Amino acid sequence: MQSLIEDLLDVARIEAGAFVLHVSTEELLPILEEVHTLFEDQARTKRIRLEVADCATEPKARIDRDRIIQALANLLDNALRLTPEEGRVVLAVEERDGCVELSVSDDGPGIEPELLERLFDRFAQSSSSGGGAGLGLAIVKGVAVAHGGEVTADSIRSEGATFTIRLPRVASTPAGRVGQSVG
Repeated sequence: MQSLIEDLLDVARIEAGAFVLHVSTEELLPILEEVHTLFEDQARTKRIRLEVADCATEPKARIDRDRIIQALANLLDNALRLTPEEGRVVLAVEERDGCVELSVSDDGPGIEPELLERLFDRFAQSSSSGGGAGLGLAIVKGVAVAHGGEVTADSIRSEGATFTIRLPRVASTPAGRVGQSVG
C-alpha cells in the first residue's frame, strides 16, 4: 500500500511540474549492475536469466541517480513479472547519436500493438500486465522527461519487448559544479 501511495504522489508531482531532480555526473554501467543485484533473487526464483550486457565504453550522464534507479526498477519489475520461467531479461547501456540509452529487454509475451501508443499513460495496462497499478511506466516517462530525455517501447507480440530510456550524454562541466536541483 505504501508503494502505491508513493507512486501516486510521484505521478502527481510529475503532472504538476513539481518533480525535483538532484543531478550529478554518474557512470551508468555501475547503476545497471546495482539494479541487477536488487533483482537477481526475484529472477533466480522464477528461473529467469537476468544479465547486464557488455559495454565497450563507460557512458556517463548527468542524472538523479535515485530516480534513474527507480525508473529502471519499474522496467525490470515489469519484465521479470511478465517473462516466463527459463526466459531472459537483459539490462544494457550504450552511447548512440550523442545520447546514452539505458534499456531493459525481455523475451516475454510482448505488448499489444494498440496499447503501445498509450503505454506510458497513467493506468494504462496490457492484458498480460500481471496486476500492476498502471503507474510504473508513467513514472518512467516522467523520470526520462525530467532528465531532458525520452522513453520508448518496442515490441513484437509473443517475442518480448524492449524499453529504452534515452538521455543526453554528459557534457563537460565546470570544475567544482557537482550537482544541481531541477524543478
